[in-house]
Amino acid sequence: MVDVTDVPTDLWHIILPLACTDGGFTGTSFAHTCKTLYALALPYRFYSLALSSLAHLESFLDLVHRQPGDFRPYIAHLYISHSDHPCRRFQQSWSSMAQMTGALRGQYRRMAEGAKTDWNARLRVAFEAILNLAAPNLRTLSVAGNCAPVILYTLPKLEELAWMGPTLLPDLCDQHQPAHLAMPTGPPVSSTLPVLKRVHFIPGTSSEISPALRSLRVAANTLTHLRISNVHDNTVGAGVPLALAEALAPGACLCDDDGDDEECDDDPDNHYAGEAIYAVGFDGDSTDDTGDNAGGDSDNIEDVGHGAQQTASFRSATLPNLTHVIVRCTPSELGRHIVFADVEPRYLELLAQEFERRGQGTRRITSRAARLKKRDDCRFITAYGLTSDDYSHPSTAAKPASIHARIILPLACTDGGSTGESLVLTSTFFYTEASPFRFYSLAFDTLARSESFLAFVRRQPGDFRPQITHLYISHSDYPDDRFRWSWRTVVKMTEAGRARYRRTIQEEKVDWANRFRSAFDALIYLAAPNLCTLCVAEHCAPVVIRCSLPKLEELTWTGFTFLPGADVHSGPTSESPARVDGRSNTLPTLKRIHIVLGKTRPISSALLRPLHVAADTLTHVRISNVDITAMRMDLAGALVPSFYTDVFGQSPPASLFPPLALPALREVTIQNTSGGEFGVTAVASQPPTGVATVRTHNFGARDGGTGRIYLIEDRQRLDSHWRDRLKEEWLDRMDGGRGCWVQSAAEEGTRWKNIQSLPVWRRGPRPP
Repeated sequence: MVDVTDVPTDLWHIILPLACTDGGFTGTSFAHTCKTLYALALPYRFYSLALSSLAHLESFLDLVHRQPGDFRPYIAHLYISHSDHPCRRFQQSWSSMAQMTGALRGQYRRMAEGAKTDWNARLRVAFEAILNLAAPNLRTLSVAGNCAPVILYTLPKLEELAWMGPTLLPDLCDQHQPAHLAMPTGPPVSSTLPVLKRVHFIPGTSSEISPALRSLRVAANTLTHLRISNVHDNTVGAGVPLALAEALAPGACLCDDDGDDEECDDDPDNHYAGEAIYAVGFDGDSTDDTGDNAGGDSDNIEDVGHGAQQTASFRSATLPNLTHVIVRCTPSELGRHIVFADVEPRYLELLAQEFERRGQGTRRITSRAARLKKRDDCRFITAYGLTSDDYSHPSTAAKPASIHARIILPLACTDGGSTGESLVLTSTFFYTEASPFRFYSLAFDTLARSESFLAFVRRQPGDFRPQITHLYISHSDYPDDRFRWSWRTVVKMTEAGRARYRRTIQEEKVDWANRFRSAFDALIYLAAPNLCTLCVAEHCAPVVIRCSLPKLEELTWTGFTFLPGADVHSGPTSESPARVDGRSNTLPTLKRIHIVLGKTRPISSALLRPLHVAADTLTHVRISNVDITAMRMDLAGALVPSFYTDVFGQSPPASLFPPLALPALREVTIQNTSGGEFGVTAVASQPPTGVATVRTHNFGARDGGTGRIYLIEDRQRLDSHWRDRLKEEWLDRMDGGRGCWVQSAAEEGTRWKNIQSLPVWRRGPRPP
């Protein structure tokens, strides 16, 4: 099982942005998994930000500055709207100026200008600060305001930019920029936006178009899509194409060099009370992201809305990769009467809608805010989660399949299913990828359920194979449990009736055992590629693992030996070879084995024989429910050959178990029971003097470390009690707990606290 703390930090920086793609549900689940993930996920709580005013922007920056350490939020999508500009506040009161005196009117104007100057200075500082924070990861930027300063920071991942008013990009041709917009010394400006592909700008006046288009040369080698909205000019038919020609192909005009003039359509009917959309096509066929065909003839300007046909010669010399241009023009009749302040609210909404569409933000992480600390000044933050793949954020499908299959989806199954369910609901891609992980850990309590699950798997389309990592098998529907309490009625039967009754029981047991072996083999085959922990609490039918389990690390069983090394069809006392061919390929990573003995299974020399299968990798061995006190010494001597010499200073006596060579062994736990109420089925060697005082012993490990033997004494338990305890410990090991690997009798006792000590009629009605 993968430990969260063992996953490299760099890999988490790939996983956590993907966790922001479902409205915050998966990200929240990751953050609540453990403290390590909470700390790593903290910057990603601001993956997408929408700040609606300068006051909100300054409050957010202050919030970031208050965080401990070198905190830097991971901002991939940023929307800034200046709804608190002073011009809005003063514009609403111009109607009352008619009643003012000249002195009051002048004072009012000076107050407004002072507020604007102070506001612009604050905006410049805050805008540069937020860009500095978001620069390493910013992919989309929308600025809905006409006072933002020029972008002078390097934004290495910015792919889409939208703004209102004067250009946000530095104009390489303008040698008369204000002092505060002077270009810094250093690398060329073209390196500040190395991957910018799409630009949408909304000019306040037609005079802002040409500077904005000239500034696009900053991204000349990467720009592919251009959109201009809210263009109003006295000559819509000629003014806009001329501005485009000036920026896209300097020196070109609306007529070809050969003198074939392409006259503009001056039909006044084209000047309608609305907007015209011009799609400018370049060489090569292409389709823009809205589905409109913007390719075709390189000399075509088409009025999409009203069919006005115009042509121009656009040879894209300065923007060689430009493929799509869309211009939304306001006719001159409206243009004369529209001021920027009247149009701005409409396009504020447009930019906000495009920000949500590009970021696909359909849900908010919280209705109040995505906050670092519970402070009231966090309410301004609107954090969006992405719900579908787009070029503006990393595509989940573009990530290697191994990241999903080995890291993301297995970790999503470690919190009871909450995170896994969120991932499944994220998108169709994750639903398909996560389908096998719905059975990450399985527990079967009856044979009927095992068979039903196998039938379900066979009904799935294609080559479906569930990713089973943890498997628990304990079949409580064994026929003996059903017939156990009916012997009182057998006494009243005739001899022939008793014989039929015994034959019925025996036939059902044989049939059940055959069904169990078939189901077990099928389950192990399905789980083999990914199985890490296996617990088989079934003592009624001997089985054997017949396939390789390349990832199995921990194995627990009760009952007959079922590892390769004993012929289970000949019974548990079979004298089959101790070492099998290819054993290193059967269980190459097995580290821990727990064997639980019981009253119906005789102890023989074959008990430890299967451990040879994992001799090179085995580090922990536990044998429980040993009902002979002296037998634990023989087991300890077999597992650690130096045990007798180190503890008693004498050579080991003749033992039932031959010594084993387990070079990687580091911990041995032997739990024996007192009383022996179920009888002795094997003869142990005579224990040395002082055996009762031995509780722990250290021995040398292969790597020079210290191994340890723990000898624990406890009262004997029923098989049904062990079945319940093993399931509890199986769940505990999945969560990273110690499970059965205790080190004292006190710890052993705590493991039984949750297991009810029931009477022997637990699995049937109490006889009268």
